[in-house]
Amino acid sequence: MSFVYAEKNTSIDQEIITIHSDTKIGLPDDAKANFSVEEIDLINKYGIVKFSIVGPTMCIAFAGNKIFLAAKLFAQLCEQKTFSVEEAIEKAYIVHNDADHYSDIEFIICSADDNVLRIDCIKDGSVQRNCSSAWLGSYKAFREFQRIRMSDPAKTPTEMTDSAFESVVQGCLDDSVGRFYISGSYRPDLKSFWYSERLALHSVKEQTVKAGEAIKFFLDPSDGGYSYRLIPCGVDSLLMDIDQMEPMILFSRGHRLLESNSNNPNLFGLMLPMLVKQKENGEIVRCR
Repeated sequence: MSFVYAEKNTSIDQEIITIHSDTKIGLPDDAKANFSVEEIDLINKYGIVKFSIVGPTMCIAFAGNKIFLAAKLFAQLCEQKTFSVEEAIEKAYIVHNDADHYSDIEFIICSADDNVLRIDCIKDGSVQRNCSSAWLGSYKAFREFQRIRMSDPAKTPTEMTDSAFESVVQGCLDDSVGRFYISGSYRPDLKSFWYSERLALHSVKEQTVKAGEAIKFFLDPSDGGYSYRLIPCGVDSLLMDIDQMEPMILFSRGHRLLESNSNNPNLFGLMLPMLVKQKENGEIVRCR
């Protein structure tokens, strides 16, 4: 399963659109047809980013374990080269409707044509147009997300959404949701959708703190605690630097672990993980 959420709201008198997703994914039994054993291991450990920026003014998120169907949509749009929002919706609906089950693949299309922000959702066999918000994937995760989000009215809407989504990714009633919290938004200054830079602390165990004792923001690695930074590297790559491990994780649709996968249509446009390291001169290279 998955959990993906997108919404429009207003920040500093400006309408904004944001997309949020976890990275956990369950691969089908025939995954070895497209992935090596090493790639399957990386995806099981780190997952994939479930939204791709297909153009400066369009971002497409998806949920469902048949990720090759998302790749099919991305390949069709790339082949067409130029397309309207309505054409993208139509193609996404056909891919969704032709799947064995509606839950195999669902889509949210976020767009900013002529500075008009739109969210369109394709799921349950229908198209929901011009939504103020939309979600895909686990209903249990969405219900818990809403509960947490409404429990702290003192925060701004953006703060409530970020905090609630991160809490759900770290642990909710659905164990098919998890790994890492990734977000993105439309940046008017760049005239493009962009992955969000983020510094995150993660703890899986509760801590008891006595009066006067210092609070640990995250626990030791032996207790499952870690911290990481997300660094966008353009519209096609996102770098994750985890303090407690030496290799970094690069989620990318432009770089592949194996050269043979560069032309694999079943992986086209997907933000897949690979391990990378930084050389002394600052260059990022793939780990062998």
